[in-house]
This record gives sequence, C-alpha cells and structure tokens, in this order.
Amino acid sequence: YAEIVDEDGFPLASTWEEQSWTNCRYGDRFATLIRDKGATVGRCHDCHTTSADQRRQNGVMAFAALTTAPWGIVVQQNEQEAFAYSRELQKNLVLFGGAALVITLIVAWLLTRSVVNPIRALIAACQRIAAGDLSQPIPRFGGGEVSILARAFDNMRERLKKSLDEIQGWNQELEQRVDSRTKELEEAEQGRRELLRKL
Repeated sequence: YAEIVDEDGFPLASTWEEQSWTNCRYGDRFATLIRDKGATVGRCHDCHTTSADQRRQNGVMAFAALTTAPWGIVVQQNEQEAFAYSRELQKNLVLFGGAALVITLIVAWLLTRSVVNPIRALIAACQRIAAGDLSQPIPRFGGGEVSILARAFDNMRERLKKSLDEIQGWNQELEQRVDSRTKELEEAEQGRRELLRKL
C-alpha cells in the first residue's frame, strides 16, 4: 500500500483500507527527508496492524519526498510479496546453475575421454615401439591434432622399420660374405697344408 505523509509524520491519505488513523504516526522519521527532498528504503516500522490481536506486518518500505509539497510518499509491501520475484529468480538461478554445472561436467568428461583415450592408445603404441615391436601400426583416430600426431608417429614407425629391415638385410649379407670368405680361407689353408705334407 501507499501513503502520503505530512512533515509531522502523520498519514494524510492511504490505500490501505484497514489503516488505523488513531495510532499510526511516523513522527520525525521523514521530517529531514521531506525538508531535504530525499528518499530512503528500509524495513517497515511496527505501527501497522490490521487488528489489535494480530502481529505487525513484516515488510519493506520506500520513502520519497515530493518536490511540489512538504509531504512524502511511503510505499510499503509485505516482505514475502516484495521479494517473491527475486526469491523465485534466485531459486531458478540455483536450479539453472546446478543444471548448467551438471551439463558442463558431462561435456567436460566426454571431451576429456575423447582426448584421453586416444592419447592413452598413442602412449601404449609408443611403448611398444620403444620395446622394439615395430610390426603393429599405430591406430588412426578421427580428426584433430591427436590424429595428426598418430599419423606422424606411424610414419616414423614405418621409416624406422624400413631402416631396421635394411640394416638386418645388410647384416645378413655381410654375414654370408664373411662365412663365404672364411670358407675360402679355410679351404685355401687346408690346400696349403696338404701341399706342404706332400712336399
């Protein structure tokens, strides 16, 4: 409800039908504000009751002085009514915030899995390569940086395998030449011994 208050703090008019004109006076509470043309907001005072046996209204109050007259306007409202919208908004924000947090955690978990699982597979493949197993190709993943990294590792694995195969081929060829040359030398030595025995 709203009231117009004079400079003595007495309500001149009120929208509250159950206003008790005999016991309600704001006193000097707003005299300074009316004189200075100021305004204030606060909790409701305790003179407003609907009947003698009811408790006072638990509410909030706003006051503003009029610029054209030595009066002021007091607007009062029950606290539950005044803050109903903000409390509903607060409740909705908490619910929305909780839902947003859960969704964010799920998305983060899914994104982490989409990155962590391919990286774990790359680590396992690199450990196999470090142990000397170059036969198994590195698995290819979807798109993105992890896939580029997997292709680069697989290219390195193929080149390393090719180089090792060439080295093994050269080693085998060298061993065959050494064996062949050793046999030739042994045969020549044996032929020389036989020739010396005959002499």
